[in-house]
Amino acid sequence: MLKLEPIVAEYNGSALMPDGQRVVSLDPAKLREIIPAAVSSHRGRLSPEDSEETDILHVNTHEVFYHILLAVQQLKQEIEELRRRR
Repeated sequence: MLKLEPIVAEYNGSALMPDGQRVVSLDPAKLREIIPAAVSSHRGRLSPEDSEETDILHVNTHEVFYHILLAVQQLKQEIEELRRRR
């Protein structure tokens, strides 16, 4: 989870996304290396004028959330074990 790097970006209107909308998310290409199941893709045109389709990546934030939740639970267990050892 420590490898995840949140980014702040702004949609540019491509792939039917709202132009100018600010978003905090994760870079799908980097996320795919860490949690492959959290990234899906589909073929599509970024703009109606494009002659070729490209892979459009989608971040599944629910998948990321549950991985983070599991990591927090594991950390809690480790902390409790360390406290018991004192």
